[in-house]
Amino acid sequence: MRTQDLLDLIGWIADAGLSADDPLPLLEGFCARATAAGLPLHRAVIGLDTLHPVLSGSTFEWQREDAAVRQED
Repeated sequence: MRTQDLLDLIGWIADAGLSADDPLPLLEGFCARATAAGLPLHRAVIGLDTLHPVLSGSTFEWQREDAAVRQED
């Protein structure tokens, strides 16, 4: 992975993380950019936990074989 590719990925993460209101496209975008930059990524997971009495947390998982994000509540 080239240094510039890594810096571009870091910049994208900072921008997307501050503006994202949905974790699914955030995880998809990160994984697509990371693998395109040469990072040997095979699996990534984002977990969102909550202490709310009615709302529950969610887990978002990306796998290279599927190239899609799966959500589990």
